[in-house]
Amino acid sequence: MRLLYTILCMLIILPRCTKDAPAWTNAAAGLVAHAGGNVDGVQGTNAIEAVEYNYNMGHRVFELDFNLTSDDVLAGIHDWGEKNIAPAWAEFSAKKILDRYTPTSYEQFIRFLSTHKDAYIVTDTKSYDLTDAQIAKQFQIMYDTTEKVDPSIRERIIIQVYNQNMYHLINKIYKYPNILYTLYATPDTEDQAAKFIESEHIPVVVMPPERANQPFLDRLTGLGARIYLHTLNDYNEVESWRSKGVWGVYTDSLLPKDFAR
Repeated sequence: MRLLYTILCMLIILPRCTKDAPAWTNAAAGLVAHAGGNVDGVQGTNAIEAVEYNYNMGHRVFELDFNLTSDDVLAGIHDWGEKNIAPAWAEFSAKKILDRYTPTSYEQFIRFLSTHKDAYIVTDTKSYDLTDAQIAKQFQIMYDTTEKVDPSIRERIIIQVYNQNMYHLINKIYKYPNILYTLYATPDTEDQAAKFIESEHIPVVVMPPERANQPFLDRLTGLGARIYLHTLNDYNEVESWRSKGVWGVYTDSLLPKDFAR
């Protein structure tokens, strides 16, 4: 499938092709380290230690979960627990994650990017649960943070959008060059998703395996999109999906060296 895709691109049959794909999709064997990737056998920390460890293991693209504290610090965390009550940053950062890992802010991850010029982050902001005002606040904070540290880092931030409305909201703040459309929470049908991807030239799409039927994969590939699945941790399963046209995956434990051959 991948060879056929490349040949069609060379013949200029496809509307958007491999040569136009985002640079980050060619990094780290098409792997995205989910929640920063496993560290010490622990997954889902969203901590700087996970990113640093997996960077040293060859990863270059890191998906990270972010939520706002009560005093509007964007923190690396999947959620605020059953009560869903956000603490202040001072409270959150005062206690180690699992007594071992550093509670990490968006700014700290941005500063990591500033010193690791070949690294990227994918934002997972859970924005499908938020109001338009809350989404705008999150992404204004992101913009202001990069403005303070280094505006050029925005080129290496991959914005994961959950629906069409969110995409247009973010564009009012800043038009990020790297957009990834995730399908696990969208109300869009396959046809609606494909038309949106085509009309807005969305270069990368991610979905759970249960949505990845072959006709849909073929349609999106025909539009020039690269397709990722989440979250897979079995080498053979990943290779099977790649034979069907999937470009890469989010993973907790797989490493780029696993695919070196």
